[in-house]
Amino acid sequence: GGISKDSIDESWFKNANKDKSYKEGDLNNINMKKDDVKNKQSDELARDLEDSRKELRGLRFDLAFGKIKNVRQIRFLKRKIARILTAMRG
Repeated sequence: GGISKDSIDESWFKNANKDKSYKEGDLNNINMKKDDVKNKQSDELARDLEDSRKELRGLRFDLAFGKIKNVRQIRFLKRKIARILTAMRG
């Protein structure tokens, strides 16, 4: 049962991951400090949140297909999303 890797259209994943803003092994874009979040406006935070969620989705697909070398990127990105959500609440 289940879906095999071969049955999934590879072009869909290429297009889904096309807009990645990070390079393999580069965690500078993902790491975001509290001060960076506090100084942004709510529309900027909403845009960052949307972009971060898209990037996380792409990383999860890459992880599933063994394309990702640095799995810490997922952890840092999840923390960035949590910081953004916390700033939007406050």
